Amino acid sequence: EDKPAHFYRDLNPVVYAAGRLYAAPADSTGIFALDATSGLMLWESSHRPDAVHLLGVAGGHLIATGDKVYGFAAQGGRLNFEYPAEGHLPNGFGRGVLVEGIVYWPTREEIYAIDAASGAPVRQPISLQQRGALGGNLIIADDRLIVAGSERIWGFALPPGR
Repeated sequence: EDKPAHFYRDLNPVVYAAGRLYAAPADSTGIFALDATSGLMLWESSHRPDAVHLLGVAGGHLIATGDKVYGFAAQGGRLNFEYPAEGHLPNGFGRGVLVEGIVYWPTREEIYAIDAASGAPVRQPISLQQRGALGGNLIIADDRLIVAGSERIWGFALPPGR
């Protein structure tokens, strides 16, 4: 039996930014924003239950990823962008990372660099296939982009200007 995508939100920590807590629990299709002081719910968005990872807040958006990259308005929760556009491939393949306003989002064969403010690509995708690598969970350490796949770990120098 296939589980709905939101059931794969394990190890998805809450994000804190500007006095708000953002959560995407596995037992709900929603993404929630709460006032960090009072605990009151500010908004809920159930637009994209496949958004399984919350990466952070940048450019006025809560960035969530899954099959795509989603930019929810940090204030109000409106879905302002998704990348790639509806009906277009590719699908995400692992947890991305948000650094200096850029979302690095892995697919099986490439890593996309997306502007967190606009949802637009900022450079050509990084080809993993050319480097003998596959997509996986990403981190950035010492100007290196680290890809943790299911069986191997790869490290690449970040391009100038990220």
